[in-house]
Amino acid sequence: MKWSVEWPRPKTLSQRMHYAATCSRDLELPEDVPVYVDDTATDAFNEAFKAWPTCYYLVDRDGRLVYILEVLANKMMRRELTTILPSFL
Repeated sequence: MKWSVEWPRPKTLSQRMHYAATCSRDLELPEDVPVYVDDTATDAFNEAFKAWPTCYYLVDRDGRLVYILEVLANKMMRRELTTILPSFL
């Protein structure tokens, strides 16, 4: 099953956090997987990594991009996330 959504660009941090929580819930990410959002005012993450909406980005504690996961299908993505993430936590 593919997952796709189109929302207006968030104008507030609260709206961005709502989008992130909705994605996490709909994709059934494990509860112990942290989901972060960047500041809406600066859009720092998008500026730094030129984020695409169909990918997940793993960034280490030093701010280095260490993994990009393209969303192709829920089950495949969840399997890959649960395999890859523990090594970064």
